[in-house]
Amino acid sequence: MNRRSTHVLALLIACTSTALAQEAPPPPAVVPPPAPPPPPGPDPQTKAKLDAQQQALDALAARQAQLEQALAAERQARDAAIDKAKPAPASVLAGGFLQVDAGARQSSQDELKQSGDTLNQDRFSLRRARPKLTATYGAIGGVIELDANTVNGMQVRPSNIEATYQVWPALRAGMGIAKIPFGYEVEESDRTRLFLERSNAERALFPGEYDLGVKLTGAWKFLRYAAAAQNGEPVGEKGGFTLRDPNQAKDITARGGIDVTSGAVRVAGGLSFLTGRGFHAGTPATKDQLVWRDLNEDGAVNAGEIQVIAGQAATPSASFDRFALGADLQIYIDLHDTGKLMLYGEVVAAGNLDRANVIADPIANGRDMRELGYYVAAIDAPAPWALLGARYDHYDPDADASELRTGRVVPVNQTMSTLALTGALVAPHGRLILEWDHNRNHLGRSVAGVPMNLADDALILRAQVEL
Repeated sequence: MNRRSTHVLALLIACTSTALAQEAPPPPAVVPPPAPPPPPGPDPQTKAKLDAQQQALDALAARQAQLEQALAAERQARDAAIDKAKPAPASVLAGGFLQVDAGARQSSQDELKQSGDTLNQDRFSLRRARPKLTATYGAIGGVIELDANTVNGMQVRPSNIEATYQVWPALRAGMGIAKIPFGYEVEESDRTRLFLERSNAERALFPGEYDLGVKLTGAWKFLRYAAAAQNGEPVGEKGGFTLRDPNQAKDITARGGIDVTSGAVRVAGGLSFLTGRGFHAGTPATKDQLVWRDLNEDGAVNAGEIQVIAGQAATPSASFDRFALGADLQIYIDLHDTGKLMLYGEVVAAGNLDRANVIADPIANGRDMRELGYYVAAIDAPAPWALLGARYDHYDPDADASELRTGRVVPVNQTMSTLALTGALVAPHGRLILEWDHNRNHLGRSVAGVPMNLADDALILRAQVEL
């Protein structure tokens, strides 16, 4: 077979294969097997039993979750009790301040009083030196502050010694020597007060500012409150019972107030009251005495120069009621670029409460004594390093005072007032204060014996350092 025959034969075979492939039937489709029928469901009785078992399992799971929560809470409570039983970390702070004065007064004389005290006030004096130690142990706290001064000779005495306990976040209880919670000026800090001393009324009615007893203080939102039961014989009283109580009655003092801020203005103030009982000391019995008065100064006993002073029976001690009502207001204004301004004042009306100036003793006087005092003040801080202040205060220790003149009983004005102008240079840990006090009083006497003003203006320079 030649090459041409071979090609023809191959072409015929290819055509025949193609025709056979086109005429071949398609393969049969694969049909999936039918799904098995679902298993038959349980009968209603069996289904009810299964549901009951499932509910029991769910209840057991919930009970197990409750037990786990209870165990976790118990572990937390136990851990908290263990932590509470551990000693609280102590926080102890030491500090204080001192004030040294150089002063001059118009009433100074190079003489002594009948008591032996000096009349000279042109001198240097240590007004206050108060080291202070404060400690806190969790809710428990304490403070110890001593005061050293040379006002009436060298003195070192307790100032603020108190043990405290934080009952609630809004209430703290304390016992010891603490400030009397009455008004604004009594509780104002000697460290931060611009004026060198408190007003005349506050110094007479609440001398020394501190008394011994129990005290509650607190604040809640804009409310401020304090109450105390104290002996009623503060540190600076002149009745001879300092920090002790000669009678069973205690002085109850309380103050309630507010402190709110709106924009650049802050307003604070409150109302105060005091009720208690003062003490009149009796007198011991005395014997008859013979007294010789050398009337003719001849050194010899003559007729008529011997006098018998009869003895007296003892007189019992007695107590008397006393009270005070007060109101105070403070306004703070932020003047932004021109500094800060504070305007404040206070008024106090009291009965039989003067314990340092004209000591109230209605039993000895035969009548009650009415006291009235007030002050108004302004403080400007034109710069962070400067303070300027002015204050006027007025105090009447006995509104019903009288005396006998030429056989007639006439009223006596015992009021005293002070206009204080002061300025201070302020540093981070100290201040230099200069104050001029224009004092008006009725301690002087005219040639006719009529009470008149005793010139007693004062100029005082104070250096203060904070420790």
